[in-house]
Amino acid sequence: MELTRDERDGLHRIRRMRRLRWLLVPTPVLVAILTTSLTGSERAGGAAGLAVVLPMVFGFGGWSISGNPKCPRCGSHFEALRWASGVSGINPFSQKCPYCGLALHADAEQASRGTRQRGT
Repeated sequence: MELTRDERDGLHRIRRMRRLRWLLVPTPVLVAILTTSLTGSERAGGAAGLAVVLPMVFGFGGWSISGNPKCPRCGSHFEALRWASGVSGINPFSQKCPYCGLALHADAEQASRGTRQRGT
């Protein structure tokens, strides 16, 4: 099935949001470790603790706000866990929509199929 421009843009937006979310979580921890190890003082350790807590609060807040991206095809939650009883959580690693089956990398797969077909 051919993807529409809106679906390609939506998949790109979901992938970009995921990359940003995965950067928001470990970055404050790395900053605190580097700050503590480079300065070696207890005062810097307290500042490093604050440097960890505040960005993590904002990072997880940003994660919550960006939350469950919508599937560009069906409009349902792309990262929802769907079991027999309905939606019961999120899976930030999901590779396809649990409702319509749209793959996260469908646009890349479609482009590679088109390249192979044109090449033969």
